[in-house]
Amino acid sequence: QGFSIFPNPVNDHFTITGGGAGIDDIAVYDVTGKKVMDGGTSGNGFGGKPATIDCSLLSEGMYWIEIYSGDKIFRYKFIKTVSK
Repeated sequence: QGFSIFPNPVNDHFTITGGGAGIDDIAVYDVTGKKVMDGGTSGNGFGGKPATIDCSLLSEGMYWIEIYSGDKIFRYKFIKTVSK
């Protein structure tokens, strides 16, 4: 079962929901494949509870998030924007 990420585009925070088994860990990568964030879930996402991710320190641009859940890895694209 997959996850949902919202809102997307992202300003400072986004929420991950779904997944059934929950979230064991996350990693965020920029478009060059460099890991720019590791862990950082608030609300932990275990047992299908929503997890809030703080991405306020990321620069504007496109990123990939990997969500580790059990023996599976889910990958999603998100866009980081800056409030004007």
